[in-house]
Amino acid sequence: SASRDMSTMVELTSFSTMGKIQPFLVTITTTAALIVDLHCHLTDREVCGYLGGHWDINSHTLSITNAYPCRYAGKDKTAASMVEAEIAKAMEWHRVTLVGWYHSHPRSHAAPSLRDVDYQLDYQIKMKGPSDNGYTPCVGVIS
Repeated sequence: SASRDMSTMVELTSFSTMGKIQPFLVTITTTAALIVDLHCHLTDREVCGYLGGHWDINSHTLSITNAYPCRYAGKDKTAASMVEAEIAKAMEWHRVTLVGWYHSHPRSHAAPSLRDVDYQLDYQIKMKGPSDNGYTPCVGVIS
């Protein structure tokens, strides 16, 4: 709603604190983690990127193997679409699928804002597809 401040940070809690079991395991390669961390700390501006990897439905494991920094963070939709198309080609070449996204909070804690939660929900809905059968989890990382 218009009355809420979308930059309000959301308090985090673990599944175990809520008496629940984590629905799937997430792994990330050292290289992907390093790229995300380096990209997020190269500048004092907010940056973002996408995460590539694989979903194993049998073991319920989401493996993040690649990170794809976005070279452009402006509001120009055409430029943003071109960057996303380049990243999609790189993911196809690396034989990985989109499994998440990341961005930085250079002036605040690495916790999600209400805006981040809305973006995450949008990604999860897009990745769900037409049925639950083809569902791939989508994670968001904030550094």
